[in-house]
Amino acid sequence: MQLLVASVGGSGGDAAHFAHEFDDLISEFSKYLNAIGNNLSWMTGAILGGLGLIMLSMLGFLTGIVLIFGKMMLSLMLGLAPLMITLSLFDATKDYFHRWISTTVSYAFYPVVIAAMFSTVVGMANALLDELGDPESATNIGALVPFFVMVFLAKGFVATTPIIVRGLSGNFMLVAGPAVAAGAAGLTRGLAKQARARSGDLSGAELAGRAIVHTPAAARAAALSSGAQIARIAERARRLGH
Repeated sequence: MQLLVASVGGSGGDAAHFAHEFDDLISEFSKYLNAIGNNLSWMTGAILGGLGLIMLSMLGFLTGIVLIFGKMMLSLMLGLAPLMITLSLFDATKDYFHRWISTTVSYAFYPVVIAAMFSTVVGMANALLDELGDPESATNIGALVPFFVMVFLAKGFVATTPIIVRGLSGNFMLVAGPAVAAGAAGLTRGLAKQARARSGDLSGAELAGRAIVHTPAAARAAALSSGAQIARIAERARRLGH
């Protein structure tokens, strides 16, 4: 797992790195399982060894997916930043920028949640291994119950990491959404007030009347002349009809 995480960026070799910690944890679980299996019959030991191998492989798979996916997607979102900022300059493409912001905030929570959840898992597992003591003294299958419980708990903690991230990012957007909407509404009201100030707070009919008043005299005279000519033509047609 440490090599997989290192292949997508970062050294992955630090002892405090979570991939390294989970590698050590899975190794300790494997040693514990092998030690107990040696004290049981060959059939029981083989069955429990196979089940333990599948469970530990699933734990490593889930941990690797969460670590690699969070780092990969956050790097991708940051790489798209120049393009998305450019798209925010145009009204037709602003929605893409808003979605990018929401997605980036969501993936930015991954390191925080991973640090909290994985630290808890590693601490619980190490404490359990210390409490179980020497596995060589275990002579029955009941000694494996705490082991399987801890593996299931670790898988549950790792699997719920994306759910917690979605919840945190959703709450963040829920709080930020009304603030953004209020800011947009205030901007719209300000633009409307500026437009009314330029028009002198007049209604539509008043604006039309003012436009007529400010029409040049030559245009008004041409309009009146055309109206009088139309009236004379209509009167002549009426007399001819009689």
